[in-house]
Amino acid sequence: AYIVQLISMLDMIGGKKLKIVNYILDNVHLSNNTMIATTREIAKATGTSLQTVITTLKILEEGNIIKRKTGVLMLNPELLMRGDDQKQKYLLLEFGNFEQEANEKQENALSDYYSFKD
Repeated sequence: AYIVQLISMLDMIGGKKLKIVNYILDNVHLSNNTMIATTREIAKATGTSLQTVITTLKILEEGNIIKRKTGVLMLNPELLMRGDDQKQKYLLLEFGNFEQEANEKQENALSDYYSFKD
């Protein structure tokens, strides 16, 4: 199901954005479906603009193809995964928690900042 979604999304994306998607697929760690890279690093590696990378990642995020935290992205395990059912269940759980974890850290950092500030 997700592969069909990705293919239709790639039709929408095209050109330089497709280069970014290929880069992600080529560089994602298959053990945990993550890739550590900033938007600037992806732009430099693909020879595309920072804005093109940001737009592409946003499209992929809105399509539930990836989730992001600062400097890390995770590819949906239903799209690409190597391993057994147990690993898929684990990665799906991690994918579900990926964004939530980043949001909680940001909220904690903000509350620490405000308590320190006062």
